[in-house]
Parts: sequence; structure tokens; C-alpha cells
Amino acid sequence: MEWHIITGSKGGVGKTLLSLLLVAHCLEDKKRQAGSTLLLDLNGMNADSSALLLYRANTARKRTVVRIKTEEKIYHQNAEDIVFQTVSTDDSQGRSQQYVVGWLANPFMLMNPQLFADLLITITTQVQQIEERLTLSPPLRHIIIDTNYHFCNIFGQQASHYTPYQQGNSLHGEEINVWFLWVYRQLEKLIDNSNEGAIILATAMAIEQYLNRGGYCNGTGISNALLHAFTPVSLMANSAPPGMLQRLVNAVAKKNDYVIPEFEQLEQLKVGKCVQFGEWITVLNHAYNAILKDKNVESAALFPEVLVEAVKRLSLENERPKNIIPLSVHQPALQHYTDKERPNAVTRLREMKIYKHLAKIL
Repeated sequence: MEWHIITGSKGGVGKTLLSLLLVAHCLEDKKRQAGSTLLLDLNGMNADSSALLLYRANTARKRTVVRIKTEEKIYHQNAEDIVFQTVSTDDSQGRSQQYVVGWLANPFMLMNPQLFADLLITITTQVQQIEERLTLSPPLRHIIIDTNYHFCNIFGQQASHYTPYQQGNSLHGEEINVWFLWVYRQLEKLIDNSNEGAIILATAMAIEQYLNRGGYCNGTGISNALLHAFTPVSLMANSAPPGMLQRLVNAVAKKNDYVIPEFEQLEQLKVGKCVQFGEWITVLNHAYNAILKDKNVESAALFPEVLVEAVKRLSLENERPKNIIPLSVHQPALQHYTDKERPNAVTRLREMKIYKHLAKIL
């Protein structure tokens, strides 16, 4: 199966939005329609995606429960249970489509590398049972997991954390993509040689070493399970930054659409092979220092320029690495997209500019 695991370093940077956009894409993309789609909400107490997608769908829908098989007993009430329910939406021609929403019966459960692997194993080993109980057709193929975790929470630095993913075990051969949503301060942590940055780098390198079967990056040279996503929200550092960010802040205040030109510039580049995490940080650091030199400016305001400069430094052929994903559009309509009273959220997102930009990249 093809897994998309959405992670980030803080809340409110677009993890749920990206998860819903990927659901819309998997349902719409003709090459992907040979498989059914599941969105699994692990967003803890802020369960936006499942609450939104299950609005008015809590009755008369097929539902099933499976139990996570863990090495250690989970003591919280119903913590072992994952609930799955079918949901309907419409495609671009108005035809009904079915997909699945899943959520933990106990939303307070925290994940660690062992428990997260157990959760994935549960789905892979019981997928036929889930399909039969929900009468899914075609079989389950695309799994999008909306989390409130940093990838360091659910993947570890040690080789032992990756045993379930190795040959002969339940998760071997699964196409696992880990989406990391950046915020501008994340770069500062990584280049300051802090202990936090060292842990992130070590974990990212372990992911690349042991989960190098990322489905999204296959066929483009270097395969990589880590995808780097950049959104307008990640740039909102303060109320009155200069230059481009001032225009973005003005657009937010006036409730106007705004496309970040630097991000759009990256969208237009032809696609190259994936970039490794360590190389990406090094190049970002050099670009950061080059752009920031002789400028007395809030560093967040220069972040889009830094990204463009870093991509230029990576490639002599004017290519964007396939695992660098800019979401260039701010739309006022998205400010309240998690309201539960908005029916058929997947269909509405597909009509928006941000979806069209992301679908083109994908």
C-alpha cells in the first residue's frame, strides 16, 4: 500500500489541510483510482480531519473496529481500538465516491516508534478483514495519516526501531512517505548545532536509511521516504514583516487570495531526483547565510528567498527535487475549513486554487 504520514514541528501549520488535499487527489487521480483511500486521524485531542469528514455521516454508514496488537498492554480505556467508517463524496463530475475515515477510540493515546509500527502492522495484517466488513471496492491502496507528531515521535534513531519494516516482517515493501511540514524557525534549530537539531538529523537519516522505499520518489534517481512541505502558514512570523511577507500579511488582513511568487517559481521548475535530508540542511544553511548577509531583516521574511536559492545551489539544471513540495497559495476560504458544519469538504477543496497547485506538483 501507499502510505502518506503527515508530520510537523508545531500545530496550525497545515497538516490536516495537506491530509485532506491528498485524500482529494487520491480520489481524483485516474492512475490512483485502482485502489480505495483511507484517512486515519491521529491528531489527538484536535481531531479536525475525522470530525470534519464525518459530519452528518455518523449514521447509516458501514463501520468496523479493529484492535492494535502491541507487545505492551495499553492501559488507557479502549486505547487498542481503531474505528473505520465509510464516507461518501462527489468527484468533479458529480458522481459519488466512497472512501474510509479511521480514528482511535481513545484520542489521548501517544505514539512512539514501537506503537506506531504496531498500528501500521494492524492495518496491513487485517486489511482484508477491513475491506470485507466495509465492502470496499477496489481494495485499500492509499492510506493518509493525519498526525500531530514530529517524525521523531513515531520513528526512532536506532536500527531496532525499523525491524518491522525490514525484509521478512509485516511492513516490508510498503511504500511509506513521511511528509514534514516546515516552519521557518525549524531551519534555525537545525543549523545552530542544538541537541534538538542533532536528534532531528539523526532520526531523518535513519528514516532515509531504513525506509528508502518511499513510493512518491521512486523512479527519479534517489528514492526517499521524507518529503519536505512548505506552506504560507509556516511563514507567518509576526504581524508586520517586510517585503513579500508584508504582502502576505496584507492579503490575510484583507481576506484576499495570495500566491507566494517564490513558491510558485519553484512549482514551475522541472522535477529532479529527491534530495537527502543532510544535504538539504547543508544547502539551506549556505543559502540562508548568503541571503541574510548584510541584511538587517527578520529571518522569516527571507525564508522563501532562501528556499529558491537552496534549490538553485542543488541543481545546475534548474530542477526542483521531487521531495521539495511548496504549497504556494493562501486563500481566505481556508481559514475556517475545519468547521464541522461544512459538508463535503473534499469536494470543496478540489475546487480551490491551492488544490490545483498541489495536484499539478503531484
